[in-house]
Amino acid sequence: MADDRYWTDYSAWGPRFDVDAVLKTAKPVMDYSVWRRGDTTYGAPAITSGISMVVFAGGSEAAFRRAVKRFLARERRFLLAVRKHAARSVRLGIGTVLFVRDKQVQPIGVELPSDILQLLAETGAKWRVGALPCYDDGTPKLGAVQQPDAGIIETALASAEGGGRGWFSLCYRC
Repeated sequence: MADDRYWTDYSAWGPRFDVDAVLKTAKPVMDYSVWRRGDTTYGAPAITSGISMVVFAGGSEAAFRRAVKRFLARERRFLLAVRKHAARSVRLGIGTVLFVRDKQVQPIGVELPSDILQLLAETGAKWRVGALPCYDDGTPKLGAVQQPDAGIIETALASAEGGGRGWFSLCYRC
């Protein structure tokens, strides 16, 4: 089974999100998926419109950090267009799911250096992270998602906006 401990994606969606206006302003460099309100998705009409793309799927924390930094730099124009067109009801941001396997001896975590935090602040991209306890084969233990206190992430981003230096670190052990 692939090592996907740091699955990371970007998405923006909402009931009044005008994905076409964003794409007219700036299209992503990366491959992306779009859905529109009313389109049939998963056998029913979509109640939101949105866009999503995979940023990283792998097990190396160093490769994860490189991929996030590359995404924020390459997609800067697109991220700023989303920020411009997003109403308060639009949910957007980078999401990382940490797959924590039963035999995980060391806590699995995420560390983002200040240059990545600065890119997040400059583009207005939000970042959310959750931990998904799994069996050793990677199969999720359903209903066991854990999420950190959002205040921790907001504090880290605020320090990046003020030119703060250092690392933002978040670890899980299930």
